[in-house]
Amino acid sequence: MSGLGRYGSNAGEGAADGGDDNARFVETARFKAVRFREGYDMRSVDELLDRLVDAFRAGRSVRGIVEAAQFPLVKLREGYATDEVDQFLQEVLRRDVR
Repeated sequence: MSGLGRYGSNAGEGAADGGDDNARFVETARFKAVRFREGYDMRSVDELLDRLVDAFRAGRSVRGIVEAAQFPLVKLREGYATDEVDQFLQEVLRRDVR
């Protein structure tokens, strides 16, 4: 599996608290690419992660962004492993600045 999305591959390691550290945590995230089983649409996840980076760098809360997130499911083309993305977003909420 090629991991065509910008955040494809294995899950990345996080950094400590703080806007820039949290932005780096999001930027270095990596998710396993899946095919022929349900996964999240890569483009939708990538776009959300870009918004999270911007919010962290601006010192804004990301809670509303994460809670409003909805990703189309894909099966016949590559997507991100849903469990990895969901776990990652829970960690993002834990790191939220507010």
